[in-house]
Amino acid sequence: MKNILNHPLFTGSMVMIIGSNAINFLNYLYHLIMGRMLGPSNYGELAAIISLIGLLSIIPSSINLVIIKYISSERDEAKLANLIGWLKSGIIKTSLILFIVILALSPFIASFLHLNKLIYLILIAVTYLISFQSLFYRSILQGLLKFKETVISILAENSIKLLVSVLLIYFGFRVGGAIFAFLIAAAVGWFITIF
Repeated sequence: MKNILNHPLFTGSMVMIIGSNAINFLNYLYHLIMGRMLGPSNYGELAAIISLIGLLSIIPSSINLVIIKYISSERDEAKLANLIGWLKSGIIKTSLILFIVILALSPFIASFLHLNKLIYLILIAVTYLISFQSLFYRSILQGLLKFKETVISILAENSIKLLVSVLLIYFGFRVGGAIFAFLIAAAVGWFITIF
């Protein structure tokens, strides 16, 4: 029993399960509080933007699995450092290309989603650029079996998103404040994963 409890697969799985539930609870609180603070119309606009973020996250999530696989299979530290460097340059190029594509399509997306302000999509594009980098570092952490650090970075990011959203909406920034909170949270998450 002691060997099972000390095995990295068991402890890592437990950390991820507990962390995922805590993250889901924070997201539940986020939506509950945003719905109450913004009201039906503004919350509907925010929900449309969050759905767009979910669609945009399909690409990084699929790349995430590939990075985890390659990082976890490499044992030589010099080769691992080279692999991380090569993957990092690829991720930066990919995220910049997707950033430009999102910016170029912003007027069409805003029109389709009936968004009042184009700045919302510009903020989402910048957030996407930063989030792509933090997802890359989280993939490295997961590949190195550093599940605790992965969960801590996601919990910190979601906590910041909730707190900053509440503050900015309280001070009257409405949907723009909630979206700006995504940008701040992504930057904090990126900093934590680099650290």
